[in-house]
Amino acid sequence: MKKKVTMICIFKSGYVLQDIIKVDRKDSKAWQTIRAIQKGIEEYMTQKDAGPALITWGKTSVQLSEVAAISFTD
Repeated sequence: MKKKVTMICIFKSGYVLQDIIKVDRKDSKAWQTIRAIQKGIEEYMTQKDAGPALITWGKTSVQLSEVAAISFTD
């Protein structure tokens, strides 16, 4: 059975983006990858002079320097 994981991203311009991917509940490698992406985003957001970074979630690519807030729900 698959579980939906939703990314909600609010850009500095005010635009809200939502994208959903489905992940098999038993696929531990996929869940590890998702957690690594989340941790990487947290680390990027805490850096003062972070350079450009791009993440891809489902069919969406997001430039992190343009993001004001981001959340993941599963």
